[in-house]
Amino acid sequence: ELKDRELRLQRRKISMIFQSFNLLDQRTSLDNICFPLELSGVSKKEARKRAMELLETSGMTVSSIGSYAMAHHYDVIFIDYLQKIPGVKATDEFQRVSQVSSDLQQLGRRTGKVIIALSQLSRPEKGKGGAATAPTLSSLRQSGQIEQDADAVMLLYKEDPKSYQSRRVLDLAKNKDGIAGQGILLDFDGDKQRFKKAYKAYVPPRKKEEPQDVQQNIFHPVSVSEPNPFDKQ
Repeated sequence: ELKDRELRLQRRKISMIFQSFNLLDQRTSLDNICFPLELSGVSKKEARKRAMELLETSGMTVSSIGSYAMAHHYDVIFIDYLQKIPGVKATDEFQRVSQVSSDLQQLGRRTGKVIIALSQLSRPEKGKGGAATAPTLSSLRQSGQIEQDADAVMLLYKEDPKSYQSRRVLDLAKNKDGIAGQGILLDFDGDKQRFKKAYKAYVPPRKKEEPQDVQQNIFHPVSVSEPNPFDKQ
């Protein structure tokens, strides 16, 4: 774990490429971006400069994102979210998202940048009793290419879909260089938009095994007077 000062230094190397906004109604888009910077002690002039850099990234193609990150010497790129990045010469949504996913993978390999791309999920399927099932890799929306290109995939969802106060499950669904299928429970503070590790360990639900047809062999006694197939000729 990084100390506060080390964490602040690392955050300066992170670029956020975003396509939509969670805004305070009383503030403009620019003011919303400046607000957390000013709270952390950044001057208004410097905060405005950084905010303008972030606003310029909205609507960029993957190629433009790579050029921008290289020019500003960013080590990490956050993309919110992958399905909103425009594609080049894509004929439909599936092809566009597949192309964007593949281009992001190539960008990371070519530049050595860490790329963290957020993705939409398909609507959860209803299980028995009408309860929503937990998302899986196949829930990644619009393209299976995302699952194929990613080195790691983490799925974030509610432990109890019916409760707005439910803890969140962070499931490591894919891990190219390690163990996958492990999850942790997180407490979510909606007022501050923060997650922290819950004290209770995450126990994945057990899948009910479907009953299988069992073939049963029945043996009948053989009469002494009848020929025995095991007797030597």
